[in-house]
Amino acid sequence: MKRHIVIGIAASTWALAAGPALAGPAEAAASAASGASAVAAKTEAAVVRGAKKTSAAIEHGYRKAGAAVQRTASKLGLPTEPASGASAPSASPAP
Repeated sequence: MKRHIVIGIAASTWALAAGPALAGPAEAAASAASGASAVAAKTEAAVVRGAKKTSAAIEHGYRKAGAAVQRTASKLGLPTEPASGASAPSASPAP
């Protein structure tokens, strides 16, 4: 039984190694090109996913920090409203 398994593994390993050598140059090039484009697409998707997670984590941190500042200000009895000069102007100034 073990001998059949070893022979089967050896035969499949040889077939995998010899497969590209037995294929024509055009087939091997097409296979390599499709493999490279698939890797590039997966890499791009991973980078986009990482960038989205990073931006979400930064926004989450800002919200938590803002909540902590508001909570501390209310405990100290400080005003929690934004200062009058801190708000953005509603209209652009006249030139």
